[in-house]
Amino acid sequence: MIKIDKDLSAVPPSLESDLTGRRRNELVENKGYIRESAYDSRYKQDDIKSALKTTYHGKYAYCEQDVSDHFFHIEHYRPKSVYYWLAYSWDNLLVCCDKCNVYKHAAFEIDGNDIAFSANDLGDIHRLAERYNEAEKPKLVHPELEDVRGRLKFTKKGKIDSDDPRVRYTIETCRIDRPSANDRRKKVYDDFMNRLRSRLYAYSVKNDTESLGALKSLIRDFIRDSENPENEYLAFRGWMLSCIPSRLRRIVMKAS
Repeated sequence: MIKIDKDLSAVPPSLESDLTGRRRNELVENKGYIRESAYDSRYKQDDIKSALKTTYHGKYAYCEQDVSDHFFHIEHYRPKSVYYWLAYSWDNLLVCCDKCNVYKHAAFEIDGNDIAFSANDLGDIHRLAERYNEAEKPKLVHPELEDVRGRLKFTKKGKIDSDDPRVRYTIETCRIDRPSANDRRKKVYDDFMNRLRSRLYAYSVKNDTESLGALKSLIRDFIRDSENPENEYLAFRGWMLSCIPSRLRRIVMKAS
């Protein structure tokens, strides 16, 4: 779970089309979301999917898993069943995996004041999330508004937790700590640590330039991969970097 920078000035055309506008007005008149394909299809257009996939670097918003081999869900941060007027709002649409989507569903607890529909908001319909969050103080983290990496805790088995109540609520609500996700993170950890131990052993035995270069290359490549937004589990990879022994860091830095 990392912060995502969405360009709110680049709203997909279908979200600003006359048809989408009419559908939004019909929802407003109905004072609730209408669960029919004519309404569902308006936030599932190809240009929206493409823009979200690009914005989220081909990964899901909460679990950070790659989207390529999985069913692509467009999720509403604020559930459309309650915030019906935000069903087609650009800053309310996320990309979610099927599991996070099912677990999250319409969960949206707040610690502040409820936001009700106001016609005045329609003129800024794609830029309401930040103002709404200030009023409602939602427990669920909005990945486009907050950087929570410093509040995440991991283990070498891939488990994820937090001492921050809101981050923990988000983890528990989306079940980001589910076994399948933990196993995928654990594989990233095991693969890197096994290679690290192997090259560290080679360097301790040979103590030559070649083995040191291989060790440095491994660490540098992992640092580079941990900064590439298209890679899975950047938050976890950042934690992994902190697990590299200080003794090893000194060896590498000294030899740089």
